[in-house]
Amino acid sequence: MLDDNIIKTDWCAQIRNLAERMCPCKHDELLFHAIQLVPHAVSRNSFFVRKQRAKSLLKVFCVIDGDICISRPRRTRRSCMQNCVEEMKAHGISNPLDHMRPSSAATYRPILQKLGWIAVQPNGRWQWTGPPDADYRTAVRANHTRSKEPTE
Repeated sequence: MLDDNIIKTDWCAQIRNLAERMCPCKHDELLFHAIQLVPHAVSRNSFFVRKQRAKSLLKVFCVIDGDICISRPRRTRRSCMQNCVEEMKAHGISNPLDHMRPSSAATYRPILQKLGWIAVQPNGRWQWTGPPDADYRTAVRANHTRSKEPTE
């Protein structure tokens, strides 16, 4: 049995999808529809608070030019491994700590060495020895399969 008092946690995503569907459109019209998506419980049943929350999210998701809202494109999130591999391919050598945490570097170093893509320098920098068409997703997949292997 579902409880009627459950608050939806995806209302921010719903407002983003609404903005992407409706834009370009009038700001007031988009705000009117966005206010309806903000749950009453989040705003303590205050219309003013619901309006302010919807308005602040629309400023993040849209560019407001006068009275017209234009949807901002979503940013693509780049993988730390992707940045590191691309720098090594371009420059031949990279400091992995410029792109990832020390724990991630310690995890990926043996994987990349096993693939034959890097040689570790005495100063801790990685030198690219892999093929020019290597894809960072191979290393990421190898890390995922390594973590899912059954332990004995």
